[in-house]
Amino acid sequence: MTRRRILIALGVVVGAAVLWTAYEVPRAALSLDRAADQSEILRQALVDGDNELAAEAYDALADSTSRARSSSDGPIWWLAAKLPVLGSTVDAISTISSSLDAAVAEALPPILEVSDQVEADVFTPTDGRVDIAAMAAIAPAFQQADEALTEAVAPVAEIDPADLFGRLRRPVAGLQTRLVEAQTAVSTAAEGSRLLPRMLGAEGPRDYLLMVQTNAEIRSAGGVAGSWAVIHAENGVVEMREQGGSADIAPVDAPVVELAEDELSLFNRTLATDFRNTTITPDFPRTAQIARALLLERQGIAVDGVISVDPVVLSFLLAGTGPVEVGNPAVVPPEFGGVLTADNAVVALLNRAYAVIPEGPEQDDFFEGAAKRIFDAVSAGQGDASVVLRALAQGALENRLMVWSADEQIQEALAATGIAGGLAGDTGDVPHVGVYLNDGTATKMQFYLQYSTRVEASSCEDDRQTLSLRTVVESTAPADAASLPVTVTGPGFRVPRGSMDVGVDLYAPFGGQVTDVRVDGEPQTIYAEELNGRPVTYVTLRLAPGDRYVITADIRTGEGQTADGVLTSTPGITSAPNDLRIRSAC
Repeated sequence: MTRRRILIALGVVVGAAVLWTAYEVPRAALSLDRAADQSEILRQALVDGDNELAAEAYDALADSTSRARSSSDGPIWWLAAKLPVLGSTVDAISTISSSLDAAVAEALPPILEVSDQVEADVFTPTDGRVDIAAMAAIAPAFQQADEALTEAVAPVAEIDPADLFGRLRRPVAGLQTRLVEAQTAVSTAAEGSRLLPRMLGAEGPRDYLLMVQTNAEIRSAGGVAGSWAVIHAENGVVEMREQGGSADIAPVDAPVVELAEDELSLFNRTLATDFRNTTITPDFPRTAQIARALLLERQGIAVDGVISVDPVVLSFLLAGTGPVEVGNPAVVPPEFGGVLTADNAVVALLNRAYAVIPEGPEQDDFFEGAAKRIFDAVSAGQGDASVVLRALAQGALENRLMVWSADEQIQEALAATGIAGGLAGDTGDVPHVGVYLNDGTATKMQFYLQYSTRVEASSCEDDRQTLSLRTVVESTAPADAASLPVTVTGPGFRVPRGSMDVGVDLYAPFGGQVTDVRVDGEPQTIYAEELNGRPVTYVTLRLAPGDRYVITADIRTGEGQTADGVLTSTPGITSAPNDLRIRSAC
């Protein structure tokens, strides 16, 4: 065969592949569009407990994913995936179609089989009790579904919608989101149905320290440790027992746990002597160990674990339970509804309570009362259990709800989930970046603090990535903030009343390096601190009302960290995603 004939033959094959792609890609995309709509119908039917509609939606979904897979398979489709320009789109549709079809065929049937046994209130209390027997019964089905979904999500997560044809970007991004959300929900349910019976006292009574962080006085993990309570669980029955404020766990003279040199250098000894400062580390398991020891030292109460929430999580819960009464009408006056709701809880608990109630026992009573009323509403099964469950999941996703167990087996399982709140160390090829904030003036002014961070990978050389970080920090305090009550502004230590002194800690990946830091373009000193093998440097910002700073940093990852990265930051007063993906440059 002559060279000319070979080229003609190749041209014919390629041309056929292009024509075939022009015909099949829209068919597959249409099937994926339908699958996206049907998956939402199925999700809502499962949430509503409508098993008949769920079965119909499943059949329709299975038909759509099967059609999508059939339309995106075969030798010509394989050839089309090798074409320039078109290839990435063709390959992405093939990957999503096969992953979706596998997920529908393998992950959903076990869930549907137990759907008549699964209501949202299986995972939430009713009349103060969680049905731990029902929870244990559904665990195997969720475990099977979790394994199938985890396998299906991995290849889909690698697709970048920006590389696809315009009309396919939105549906592909939407399907990625739905798959990840489904996998996260099922994984949480699988782990919860396996661990919760033990944690709720199926094998003997358990006690937990419940910490409520105060984001208005910011700390790395969220906020200063404020009010607290002891939650008792036995055979699924949960109740709130002792309560107190930070003054009831007074500072001690010597650290209650031995601190590592890195901890002493970065945080000083108050990390382990002052309950309020236990959240200055971004490593929640360490916070929990210290808080547990301080509770035992000052109150003589031994607990089996620690749970941390903040007022933003409480607002999520109130969306499910409905309003609760508050003990002090001045905090939520009639013009604010007169009761604590999902809409006013953050303002009431992080600002107005400090502005209208004098510091001391009266303030502690208010916070303890608010926590007790919300806990009672949740434990009684008040309101919509599915919304309460979603509130807990949302709190975990934003790193606001965190759990630690003194039981090594349970903690090992928790450590693999987002609810553990641990500071990542050596995670193989995944680089982790952290941005954590701490108030330096003992104020409640961070109610007026807004901040955001973006990290992009700019290059990849020698199995290391270069990351570019940009953090914007802004004070939204009113111009006359100095006239706010001293319980909000503080006494004017370090900075004038109404201003803020905020430390911003930048954590590089394990084995990595921060190579440049600037504030509004001005070079900053790079410090040689370290925690869990993560290099740490920091800047201190002094913000008067209306001030805004831009922090930029160049960061090198550790050797071999070529995968997508993770950005974790301090949760503030505004609901926002956390543990954000940093797309790899490798």
